[in-house]
Amino acid sequence: MTKTKKTRLKLSVCFFAITNILFLTGINAYAITEYTTTDLGTLIGSSYSRASDINDFGQVVGYSGVMSKGLYHAFLWEDGTMKNLGTLDGVSNSGASAINNSGQVVGYSGASSTLHHAVLWEDDKITDLGFLKGGSSYRSASDINNSGHVVGYSGGTAFLWKNEEEGMVEIDHPDNLWFYSHAINDSGQVVGRFCEPSYFRPNEYYAFLWEDGIMKNISSLEGGLYTSASDINNSGQIVGLFGGPNAYYAFLWEDDVIQNLGFLEGHNSSGASDINDFGQVVGVSRKSGGEASAFLWEDGTMYDLNDLLPSGSDWQLDVANAINNNGQIIGNGWINGQEHAFLMTPITQPIPEPTSMLLLGTGLLGLLGFKKKKKI
Repeated sequence: MTKTKKTRLKLSVCFFAITNILFLTGINAYAITEYTTTDLGTLIGSSYSRASDINDFGQVVGYSGVMSKGLYHAFLWEDGTMKNLGTLDGVSNSGASAINNSGQVVGYSGASSTLHHAVLWEDDKITDLGFLKGGSSYRSASDINNSGHVVGYSGGTAFLWKNEEEGMVEIDHPDNLWFYSHAINDSGQVVGRFCEPSYFRPNEYYAFLWEDGIMKNISSLEGGLYTSASDINNSGQIVGLFGGPNAYYAFLWEDDVIQNLGFLEGHNSSGASDINDFGQVVGVSRKSGGEASAFLWEDGTMYDLNDLLPSGSDWQLDVANAINNNGQIIGNGWINGQEHAFLMTPITQPIPEPTSMLLLGTGLLGLLGFKKKKKI
């Protein structure tokens, strides 16, 4: 056998082995190349919309209203249609904070910013989640996990709600501190922030992790007077922001190690809003003048979502608020001079896999043409 024939055979065998390893190990031979961006629009009669959360089925929640009138209603967006979730009887406003994979939605409803009630929407019904003894008239539900357990805060007290029978219960924490719970995962781990009581902006606050009745301070980055945890995934990874008083930075906490995620080039601050179960993080990065850009952080690199838009797009994406396990991202941005909620869906293209004919006759060409695209 000649040297040339031996080389072709080796390349063909190598190519065959690689493709079969991918198949047998279940590695997905796909790569993200770009995103489609959907304008979620507004509720009828509204001038703006803001998206808060998305579940793994692509259902999006948030609120939409008329800025000049101070009126807004919670919405559920699904398959191109935005539905008004309504309010509690006799009140004017509502907002949706989170949605789980069963389609249960939580948030708040009230007549003013100081008279909100924590609520649950399910099966076209809105339920007031009640109140804590001695709690504030301001109550808001922040998150709901796939077991239907809800967390939020009443004044300066964090609460957990599991069902109507048990009602709203206070999350155990040290006395003389205010606690705000922001997120809960499917294991029941809760994250948020705490501070000393104040009717004004507190001098400092700290991120916490609550688990099995134990409250843990996870604020360990140097130079941070302000640390707040915004989300926790099912692996226990936590994201949020730290810093102050003039600049903030997104962080990722895992196994008692907290990492500064940095910010986009030309910016000087950032904050992380959400993390999915694959460790993808989204949030906002800002310039000193206040200009904001939504970001995606993955595998040590932060990407400006505006750079992932198709050429000629009219969008300016300001904030990314959530990402689901399919990589879909929701947030707020500007299009045609209006503030609207957006949905970004990754487009994947299959890496060509060899057919039996290619394996038999064109192994060399297949190998030379096999080039994995860069994943972002």
